[in-house]
Amino acid sequence: MTLLFFCLVLLTSVDRSLSSSCVDNLDQITNNEIESARLGAIKPVTYVLCPNTVFRVGFPSQSSQIVYEEGSVPIVILNSHRAIQCGEDGRLENNCTIHGGDHHLLVPGPADLPSELSDNISLGITTNVTVRGIVFQNCTDLALSMTNAGSLLLADCAVQGQQGGDFSLYARPPHGFINGRTRRKLQLGGTDDLESSLDLTVDPLTQIQITNCTWTHNEANLAIVAMVGNVLFDVEKTLFQSNAIVLQEGVGGLLWFTDGQGRIQNNCFYNNLYPLSPVIVNGGVVEVDLNSGVDAARRQTVGCDNGWMFVDPEITLGQALAQNQFKCFPFTQESCSRFLPTELASSQASSAKLIVFALGLSLLSAMLV
Repeated sequence: MTLLFFCLVLLTSVDRSLSSSCVDNLDQITNNEIESARLGAIKPVTYVLCPNTVFRVGFPSQSSQIVYEEGSVPIVILNSHRAIQCGEDGRLENNCTIHGGDHHLLVPGPADLPSELSDNISLGITTNVTVRGIVFQNCTDLALSMTNAGSLLLADCAVQGQQGGDFSLYARPPHGFINGRTRRKLQLGGTDDLESSLDLTVDPLTQIQITNCTWTHNEANLAIVAMVGNVLFDVEKTLFQSNAIVLQEGVGGLLWFTDGQGRIQNNCFYNNLYPLSPVIVNGGVVEVDLNSGVDAARRQTVGCDNGWMFVDPEITLGQALAQNQFKCFPFTQESCSRFLPTELASSQASSAKLIVFALGLSLLSAMLV
């Protein structure tokens, strides 16, 4: 049994406690994150995972969300300026594998903290979080999640063998984010001071960049990657191969974006199974590079075979499907050449790009928020 706890007797510098050697147990990372957040430590930290190591993640016990059994806790990042990498150079070839469990990497928002932690931690924006060269393997629910304002970079990573859950990666900004509070006193004609408060709210922004990664042999109910709300995203040079959306009456795709902003470019979608389309754009401002490769299987008769689907947010996704009111934009296969054998890659090139502008809420945001 592993206990995720407040380390009251750590070294005087918690950030320095992991710098002398590589990490061989994920508990070290999460416990250090908790203590750093509790103390308000702001020093950047790089967590170097020991090469050629399998990190086995357990499951939360029935008695507590922060007590894990049959393995370590997942990586929970609570502070800005954090890097998690495999070996000193952060390369996938160094063989760091996070295996099993219901979650692998969590960057939670304030509302997602367990009560055992939220009473002792004031969680702010989590920015400049970088993950490099790590294999995330055989998760049972949600491998990667960011529900806080801030930024996350996934580079040279592999996500494989997830069985279960709605998504493999899920990103959504927190609700009701408070940037600060100002109190002022008002003088009213010599009468007593009146104290009033003004909440300064900002529209929270979550930034996600995925580059040179692979998603292979994963199963999820709705989407492999889902980004909802005010997410600024960039998905590039990434392979999605042999993944399946398994919900019988599913309305999803491999990538599903709603009301965000970003780019989808130079990716490869090969031999996947999905209900509607490899990529669904349901509102927002999205730049899609049509020079992405695809060779996949769609399970339903409605949808887009080999490209991406745009749905006007003025109508629901159900209405769009029933009335055939959606648009399909086919990909080419050129960008698959870096992943696939030569005979499977197309020699034809296309550099066409399409920018879609749309506003409004979508069915997916209503489902997930």
